[in-house]
Amino acid sequence: MVQPSNATVRKLLTKSQTTPQRRPRQSPSPISIVIKIVTATVIILAIVHPIYLYRHISQSNAIPGDWFQNKSMSSLSAESTNRKPKTPTEGQATGLTRAQENNAHRLHLRTTPGERPYLRQDSPGCLTDACVQQLASTIARAFPDRVNQSWCFREEPPLGHEDNANAPASVHSKDGNGVWRGIILVKVPKGASSTSAGVAIRIGRRVGCQAVQWKHRVASKYQRLHHPDTFLFTTVRDPAARAISTIFFHTISRSPKAKPTDDLIKTYLQQSKDIHFGSISEGQGGFQLRYTSLDEIAKGSAWSATNRTRVLHPEQVVANVRSVIDSYGFLLVTERMEESLVAMALVLGIDVADVLVTSSKVAGGSRYHFARMPKQEYKCLPTVKSFVSPGVAQYIDSDEWRAINYGDYLLQATANQSLDLTIARLGRTRFEAALSEFRTLRAKEQALCAPNVSFPCSNEGVPQPQLATESCYLPFFDFGCGHKCIDQMIKIDREMRGVSGWQYQ
Repeated sequence: MVQPSNATVRKLLTKSQTTPQRRPRQSPSPISIVIKIVTATVIILAIVHPIYLYRHISQSNAIPGDWFQNKSMSSLSAESTNRKPKTPTEGQATGLTRAQENNAHRLHLRTTPGERPYLRQDSPGCLTDACVQQLASTIARAFPDRVNQSWCFREEPPLGHEDNANAPASVHSKDGNGVWRGIILVKVPKGASSTSAGVAIRIGRRVGCQAVQWKHRVASKYQRLHHPDTFLFTTVRDPAARAISTIFFHTISRSPKAKPTDDLIKTYLQQSKDIHFGSISEGQGGFQLRYTSLDEIAKGSAWSATNRTRVLHPEQVVANVRSVIDSYGFLLVTERMEESLVAMALVLGIDVADVLVTSSKVAGGSRYHFARMPKQEYKCLPTVKSFVSPGVAQYIDSDEWRAINYGDYLLQATANQSLDLTIARLGRTRFEAALSEFRTLRAKEQALCAPNVSFPCSNEGVPQPQLATESCYLPFFDFGCGHKCIDQMIKIDREMRGVSGWQYQ
């Protein structure tokens, strides 16, 4: 036998040391099998559970998928509302608890790094405050300055109205082609309408503008308007508060036989659809959205009685709200009226004194209201103070009420956030200084003028239209009553303080 060389032996030894030897195959232990089964189960559940949840939600509260498009939306800060969270039992009308609906919201309202939030095409509509606030943040905007006062027409008044202080407030509101211009208030019924009308007229008369519109008129009547020569504004109020107020004012106060029972109030909340005196719209997203929209909204486009807790075509409702926000020069938030008036004065570049009026809900204005009856009779009717019983409160916190008024809640949230954005744009320090001045004047007005205002109805319910004419801007209306006292008070106050006016720049 030939003996291998030393070099060959070294080579073989090196190869044997570097090449691993196979071990005998062993059977897996029971513990390792259990671990693998648990791991696989967790992975499967992580994939299947969101899909099952999405299908369950879609079947329970489905919105036609083709109405939600992948739409880019700006990311702005949202402000919470005062509405209390609902308990899980209250969400059973849609087959979902509030927690499940919020989960649905998180699944379908997605944000990825570097991208704007958007609603997925297959997203179900949701009625939670979180969802409404998030959508509002994509629509809200800071209202721009209109200090150039292109909306103020200082033309010579027609013959017989040489004194601007006594001129009617609707002169020259249309040009020769029938196009609206000037200061235009879309006066939403029971949305602080008397106060806002007084403000519109006061601005016109303090600044010297002849074209001012303040009547109850749906915004679609102003479709033909010239935006550069128009300042369009309105008020937005909590939908439930506005509806309750209109029921007590137009029904309970004017009909002695009408008793404010839960059944009667809930019936009006569900069925009263009058264009001016109603509680809700005709399936158009809400009374206020319908009233303030420059474009007419199709009936039944946002809600139907066939599925009372479902919002139809929510993307279209969002578009309708966006159109209102983009079309107006300002939206006054009724619940934040002082801040709203001051911010609007800054936007217009006018004195805060130009938006100061006595509330019509003091003295005789709160106990009685002046009403035109059939056959042109005028009476002072007692005003029944509104209230919300537990039964009515439960209904206006229901999914049905929220679905019927989905557009109104979105409009209110958007107006609220737009006010915050406008204040931020104006500058917090500047705004707070103007607000402080306004509140100083307001306190003096309430102490000196409000107690002595003569409304169309006296404190005892006696009609006094002639006396009110001397106090209010217009006969038979409680608009801007006490304006002469306010003007005198402001003049004396500023003389004593050595201030000629309020500077904004």
